[in-house]
Amino acid sequence: MKAGGYSIKNFFIFFVKRLTRLEPPYVISVLLALLIIFLREEYMGREAAHKVISWNQVGLHFFYLIPFFGEYDWLNNVYWTLAIEFQYYLFMAVFYVVLTNGNRLQRYGFYALCLISAFLDNSEFLPYWLPVFLLGILLFLYKAGYISWKEYGKVCGIVLVFSFFRYPLGSLLYSIVPLVLVLKWENVKIPVLTGLGKFSYSIYLIHPLLGASLINLLSHTYREAFEKPMVILLGLVVTLFVSWLMYKIIEAPSKRLSSSIKYKRDFD
Repeated sequence: MKAGGYSIKNFFIFFVKRLTRLEPPYVISVLLALLIIFLREEYMGREAAHKVISWNQVGLHFFYLIPFFGEYDWLNNVYWTLAIEFQYYLFMAVFYVVLTNGNRLQRYGFYALCLISAFLDNSEFLPYWLPVFLLGILLFLYKAGYISWKEYGKVCGIVLVFSFFRYPLGSLLYSIVPLVLVLKWENVKIPVLTGLGKFSYSIYLIHPLLGASLINLLSHTYREAFEKPMVILLGLVVTLFVSWLMYKIIEAPSKRLSSSIKYKRDFD
């Protein structure tokens, strides 16, 4: 039996578990994006929504295929990262066993593959970002006991130096901060952040659709200095409330259903 119950034989089950966990909130957010676009186009004097959005474009969203078709855009700007995340799940479903089978040569081959892949100069696809993901993979391997501190420190240092020259500083900082927090303060619990973390996926999906849209809409009317913070606060409150509702109604049941799907275990 492999660590966590996963083996390559469970590829399809892993795939189903991931879709069950992530797809329902995502689909709801796509429908919400379509509704907002329709209302914006119909009631703000712009081109009719049905002329802006095609069925092909909508269909490609459900399979995260927008990057493969340059003539279409995402309905929600944050979706581009979900496409990369989806590619990552498929990638790791194949390579997880390679990383955890104890073969050092295969691991170092995987590290090299991630660094070389970054030279694919298209940020809409996983290979470009693999070194960033590798920082998290290395941390998992070290924390789970698959690699030593020496290997972790050495390879992580190489990846960080490589990333410093390859990626914008902001992307690098977003990668380093979580590493430091997990390494140094893994067991620290901050109640407010822990609570928000439970429905952070819903927040991630909702904030550009409702929070940002509401702030943008109201900012044209409420322009005084004392009004702007109130507009931003209202956008934040609406985002958190709707995200919490989506977590309770959609995301939490999806998580429970995903957890109920078990891997087929190998027995000696």
